Amino acid sequence: MLTRGQHRSAAMAWHRGPAGVRERGKCTEGSPGTWEILSSPAWVRLGIRSKVLARESRAPRSREQTSERNAGTAKRRQRSAAGWAAGSRSLLIVPMKQGNQPKGTLWREGGAGLTELLEGKMTGTPSPLDISTRLQRIAELAKKAPVALTTLAHHIDIEFLREAYRRTRKDGATGVDGQTATMYAEKLDENLRSLLDRFKSGTYKAPPVRRVNIPKGDGAKTRPIGIPTFEDKVLQRAVTMVLEAIYEQDFLPCSFGFRPGRSAHDALQVLWEGLMEMGGGWVLEVDIQGFFDSLDHGHLRDFLDQRVRDGVVRRTINKWLKAGVLDGGTLSRPDAGTPQGGVVSPLLANVYLHEVLDKWFESEVKPRLDGRALLIRYADDGAPRRRREEAVM
Repeated sequence: MLTRGQHRSAAMAWHRGPAGVRERGKCTEGSPGTWEILSSPAWVRLGIRSKVLARESRAPRSREQTSERNAGTAKRRQRSAAGWAAGSRSLLIVPMKQGNQPKGTLWREGGAGLTELLEGKMTGTPSPLDISTRLQRIAELAKKAPVALTTLAHHIDIEFLREAYRRTRKDGATGVDGQTATMYAEKLDENLRSLLDRFKSGTYKAPPVRRVNIPKGDGAKTRPIGIPTFEDKVLQRAVTMVLEAIYEQDFLPCSFGFRPGRSAHDALQVLWEGLMEMGGGWVLEVDIQGFFDSLDHGHLRDFLDQRVRDGVVRRTINKWLKAGVLDGGTLSRPDAGTPQGGVVSPLLANVYLHEVLDKWFESEVKPRLDGRALLIRYADDGAPRRRREEAVM
């Protein structure tokens, strides 16, 4: 604990700092700080918070005591100035933690108010880092316990939906309701809270997707694309974020399509490196015709049962599978497939192909081959390759 004189000397030396310290001979508003002594040859500024220093009450000083105290202070200042002029190592007194916040200016807003600490409690939308921390916890739980997880929906709250909204494309085509991202953002908080309530209570109704046919390849064929409504995209994004955290612990390295941190360029690079290591070999290009339209719902549900058994999440996925397709004014409800163009569809496709292709190739195909063989898959396109001349399949 420092003496009263040491505190005064430190306050004069610390010309700029947090609340509770002296600044150009004046004390800013706020509580005093807790101090420690650091030995340093140069000035040190530390942005560290402080706690309140409890001051002991003292009896009033007499006039003689005040004069003696002032004289002692003047001598200490002279010795301190001489030490600094000689370049000696001096002891710096810096605050361990800040005191109460002083009144300041909210420079971002241009008005007066209280400045908030970064470490303190914040209101409003959390940063993406906070959501990433939640997803990391889900991933760690899924990796630690490779069983079906039964409590997942509680991770999706209003802040989680706001982050899902932030990650959703705002310039995409509109769904069957014609609502754009701009229109949805006019009452964003109200819309997100309503969406959350319907999702949690099970009253959410998945709207049908609007089908659009786009040219495929050289234009001779077309690819059917299903476009969900904007609100449906937001909820699909939120559920996809949770499912990705789980299934990224299970997917094999051979899968590259629609996975975070992986791209078609990465798949080509691995393919090239594998061929160079083998010194060449046979490469088979495989495309599953009409995969997204023919994906079996019963098998997909069985595969999801192995890892996801949260009732709210699974009920919502089932609604998306049964939502139907609006094509040219005609509504159909196919009993197979998942629409291309949906946010959650690529993940569901990867879950399906992980079981029926990736794991099958590793456990059934490779052990029966004499030479080395690898599989590179990007969504429903694959390129199995092997070194020997015999056929891969």
